[in-house]
Amino acid sequence: IRLSRGTDPGLSARGLLEPRIAIGRVTDLDTVVATALAEPLRLRFFLTLFAALALVLGIVGVYSVVSYAVTRRRSEFGVRMALGAGGGQVLRQVVGGGLLPVAAGTGLGLVAAVGLGRAASGFLYGISPADPVSLGDAAAALLGAGVAASVIPAWRATRVSPVESLRAE
Repeated sequence: IRLSRGTDPGLSARGLLEPRIAIGRVTDLDTVVATALAEPLRLRFFLTLFAALALVLGIVGVYSVVSYAVTRRRSEFGVRMALGAGGGQVLRQVVGGGLLPVAAGTGLGLVAAVGLGRAASGFLYGISPADPVSLGDAAAALLGAGVAASVIPAWRATRVSPVESLRAE
């Protein structure tokens, strides 16, 4: 096959298409870009959907565990309040106990995200896999979800009546 004199083998010297080269499909650049970006956009959509589902399941799980622990310790909180502990102390204790596993899980998740970030680098555009702002935002969202999931059981623990708690014993 003999090529024309131009730099592009599909163009002749006069700037016209080479008649001996077959063209499979003619499209505009917008269609080419949209087709190239469609698959990563679908993948990002589903990853975002699954991440939101995981966050909701995490909040429900933390709420369930903390609520169960508060219910089991209800009499203890009543005794503490009968002995002079304030509602703020009980609130801090319950929220702190609920946030301890969330903070540990978030820390391990950040370590895993940095370690496994290179596997996801093909899906990222314009950002590094170990971007501190993105990782910090994700950690803050998870810790905020842990606080939100811990506050309701903690608030319920502060409403325990010492008299009812001691009668239940």
